[in-house]
Formats: sequence, structure tokens, C-alpha cells
Amino acid sequence: MKKIVAMLAVLLLGIIIGAGIGVTAGIQIEKMWQEKQETSGTTETPELPETTPTPEPTEPPELTQAPEPTELPDPTPTPEPTELPEPTPTTEPTKLPEPTPTTEPTKLPEPTPTSEPTPTPEPTPTSEPTEPPEPTPTSEPTEPPEPTPTPKPTKLPDPTETPVPTQKPVSETDKTMESGFYGPLHVEGTHLADAAGTPVQLRGISTHGLGWFPEYVNGAMMAQARQEWGCNLFRLAMYTAEYNGYCTSGTGQKENLKNIIDIGVQAAVEQNMYIIIDWHILSDSNPNTYKEEAKKFFAEMAQKYADVPNVLYEICNEPNGGTSWSSIKQYAMEIIPVIREYAPEAVIIVGTPTWSQDVDIAAADPITEYDNIMYALHFYAATHKENIQEKCKTAVRKGLPLFVTEYGICDASGNGGIDEASANRWIDLLDSCGISHAMWNLSNKAETSAMIQSGCSKTENLSESDLSSAGLWFVRMMKEAGLGSEEWVLPEQDAAGSTDTGTSGSSGQTEVKFPAMEELLEASDAISFSVSNSWRTEQGYGIQLDVVIKNPGNTEEHSWVREVTLKEGREVSISQCWCASVTLENGVLVIHPEDYNKNVPAGGEVRGIGIILEIK
Repeated sequence: MKKIVAMLAVLLLGIIIGAGIGVTAGIQIEKMWQEKQETSGTTETPELPETTPTPEPTEPPELTQAPEPTELPDPTPTPEPTELPEPTPTTEPTKLPEPTPTTEPTKLPEPTPTSEPTPTPEPTPTSEPTEPPEPTPTSEPTEPPEPTPTPKPTKLPDPTETPVPTQKPVSETDKTMESGFYGPLHVEGTHLADAAGTPVQLRGISTHGLGWFPEYVNGAMMAQARQEWGCNLFRLAMYTAEYNGYCTSGTGQKENLKNIIDIGVQAAVEQNMYIIIDWHILSDSNPNTYKEEAKKFFAEMAQKYADVPNVLYEICNEPNGGTSWSSIKQYAMEIIPVIREYAPEAVIIVGTPTWSQDVDIAAADPITEYDNIMYALHFYAATHKENIQEKCKTAVRKGLPLFVTEYGICDASGNGGIDEASANRWIDLLDSCGISHAMWNLSNKAETSAMIQSGCSKTENLSESDLSSAGLWFVRMMKEAGLGSEEWVLPEQDAAGSTDTGTSGSSGQTEVKFPAMEELLEASDAISFSVSNSWRTEQGYGIQLDVVIKNPGNTEEHSWVREVTLKEGREVSISQCWCASVTLENGVLVIHPEDYNKNVPAGGEVRGIGIILEIK
């Protein structure tokens, strides 16, 4: 019994000790779990101690990627807008990586986002590039692309002896027909335009050579042309190699010619007219002949008149003698930069092959390196008709800007009969294309193209009776265009459209019928002639021949040559020729082709060749 009691006591003691140990172990485990919970941050069971991979709560997930403007229409919940120091963008609160728009180019009225205006450091905002960083709006982006409204030609570095005219201000009211002056001009498409891009057509007259007839370049004469005839254009034709020519005379004559130009420019400024300074090559044929002289001359002119928007530059009058367009273009590419150095926006006119008629050839390969370039087209209405008009239309269709810096209403010799019907058709064509034009010539030379009667010695204040048939036609044409003064009363025209003066020109010549061609030349199956004009001269006759070269054979003919024997009994000399070279030796007329018309197809023909002969 004692044994049993002892055993029970031992057992009870073991139970008490075991319970104490269990409680202690439980407390220890509880402690360990709490510690684990605190380190792991879970309150769940110990089996999943690290299941929630929530990364550091300091940065919200959205803010890690760069600004996707579409995603964040309004960034209110953003914890910290570090990128935009002052997030008060009135236009749009999107986050450009670093736009730093400190000065915010406010204006830019509606910057119609053309292609991608000015690259911001990282061009993410393709949706709406609000503001280009620095749009320096020198001349409103909406204005015509090319012309910077005011031509800021560089200042006059050294105003030399003669005072440089400055442009007199033109009020907005005067800027229409009253003044005919439209401010600085530029070339837009195929025509001249003012700073606003409005097309402008200039109409006026050309002098004869300044070395021959300088007296007509005076303020009173130009004022009459402007105020009574409606001219807003005056061309100064300065011959380079003829009588008193710039390149064939001494220093004194050079200075004299430049003084005449200065008188013309100042008068043009005074009268709100435009003026063309014309480097008038003729017998020198190729403008490269006196290229170095041309560079010096145009550098001086452009420097002197840099601030005068009235001045246009014609850098070569009528390339001829077979001068190719590539040769003319090469010359132009050396002269244009000389002018551009001082007059960066001035309009420059380049001559074209064959007496400035082959504008279609220039249109196929125009000068593309410079802006504000135009191309000269010349015609004489009694000689140049549909064939040259087609060249004109072709050039315009191809986008070539033309300027008729010289034309006449007689034949290509500047003499002979007048063809007013052809002249009127030409003017209609020019007006329909907006082509500016200047008529040849303001002088009293005894030839049909002169505008003043040869017996008139006046150099200003001309009346109707002082004008030749060509001069009367010009004033009438300007009046019909609404430009001339109504005070001018002109002689009536007959039904054929000719002025009823009884003469065909300023010299009082009457048109004549020359004896039949058989009495002078013998045609053949390889060549034929026709007389397109004839006139009396002091010693005999002048005739203009249109020549057709024929190939009656079955194969193409290359580098043709034609010889024609003149009949005896008449003294003949060659006055002029075009589209061929012609010599006269021992009574034999020898005709050679140019490079562009040297091939005649089998059974075909070559046209457009002209010869003017003087016969005593």
C-alpha cells in the first residue's frame, strides 16, 4: 500500500514537472512565432512566411515609367511631380521629360503642328507638341514661304561719290494703281509677287543703248512715262561691246555710264517705278566673254543699291551666235552670288539662248540653287509669232518664271514693217500669264522700233505728234490696260489695226514690195526662201528672209551646209541672221547650221532660220 502511495506520488510529481516544461516550451514557441511575424510582416500561419512580394512601398508602381500622356489624363494622384518644377501648365499638364519652358513662347497663334515642330530632347509627345522651344517668329509662318517680307539687303558698306537714293515711303493707299509700286518683289511660281504673295505685273519701256541715247534718261522723261503713260518699269540698256560700250571703252566712259544708271535709279525711286539694270551683250554673243568685268560691275551695282527695292538685275541681254544654255547657266552661277552678297533678295533676270528666245530649253534645266531668278524672253512681233509663243507657253507650263525685258512690234531687225495684229496677240498672251514686259525702245533713232519720231529733238514733255507709230501703239496699249492718262488723244486706227499715219515707223518709211525672189536667189529642192518683211533704206532695200532647209533624200542628213548663188546686178550685204551662221563670199551665200538644228531627217526640213539682207 505504501508502495502504491509512493508510486502515485512519484507519478503526480512527474505530471506536475511535465506540465511545467510544456508551458515553458509553449511560451518559447509563442515568442519565436511572434518574432517571425514581426520580421515577415504576416499574421497568418507560419507555413507561408514570405508569400506577399510587395516591394518597397515608397514608390507607387505608376510612377516608375516615363510619362505616357494618354495614360495619365490628369495626374492628381502622383506622389511627387519631380519632372515639372512648376506644374502650372495652362495648356496641358502632361509630363514632358524636361521641357524647361521657362519663357513659354506664348503666342504662336495656332501652331498647326506641321510635321514635328522642333525636336524637344526626347520627342515622346507625338500627340500634341504644344510649343516649339524657341520659335523666333521673324516673319510669320503663315506668310508666303519664300519671300521674307522686307528684303533686308545688307547695308551700304561705303556710299561712294554719288548719293544712293533711299526708297521714299509709299502709303497703303498709294500702294495700288496710283503708284504702281508694290514694295520689294520676289518670284513666286511663274510670276512676280509682292511681300503678301499677290501677283504683280510690271509694264514699261526700255531705253536704247545708254552710250548712244543717254539723254532720255532724265527725271522729266521718266515722270511722263510714269504719270501719263502708266509705266511702272524702266529698263536701262547698257551695251557691253558696241559703240561706247562698257567693256570696250576707257575708264572715263565706264564712269559716265554708271552716272547715267544712277540718274535712272534715282528718278525711278522718285516716281515709284521699278528699274532694270541691263548688261546688254550683243556682238560679244557669249556672256562669258566679259565675265570678269560683269562680276566687278554687278558687285558695285548691288553694293550701291542694296537698300533700294526698285532695282532688278538683268545679267545678260541676248546670248547668241550658238551660245548654249549650259554656257549661259555657268556664267549665271558665277554672277548671281556676286549680287547676292549685297542684295540677297533682289530679282535677277537671266538671258536665254538664241537672242533670249529659247526659254523652253532653259525650262528643261532651270537654275535651282537660288531663289528670285527669272528668265528673259524677247520677241519682235513681225518676225516671232506662233513658234516663239509656243516656247513661251511650254516654259510657263513647266513652271519657268519669264520676264519679257525687250520686245518690239516690228521685225527682228528693229526696222521694217509693223505688225500690230501680232503684237496685240503677244500682249494678250503675256497678260494672260501675268508676264511683265518692257518695249524697245525710247529713242528717236531712224528705225521702226524707236518710239519717238526721228525728226523730234525733245527729250521730255512729248506730245502725240512726237511719237512714232510704235510709240503711239504703246501708249494706246497702256490706255487699254487702264494705265495711261485719259488726256492723251490718239489717232484713229484703220480696220486692219494699223495707225493712220501713212508711215510704218519713225523714219517715215512706207512698206514696199520687193521684186520677186527669183530675181535675187534661186531656190532648190534642198532650200527655199520667203520674204516676210521688206522696207526702203536710204540706199536701197532691206528684206527679211525666212529660210527652210529641206532633205529630199531617204537618209538623215547630218551637219548640212547650203550654198546659194546670188544673181548678178545687185550689191548685197548681210545685216543679221539667226538660228544659223551665214557668210557671203564672192556672190555666194553659205549657210551653216547651229548644233541644235544640224540634223535633218529623211524627207524632213528645218525651219526658224532668218536672214536680213541689205540690197543696193
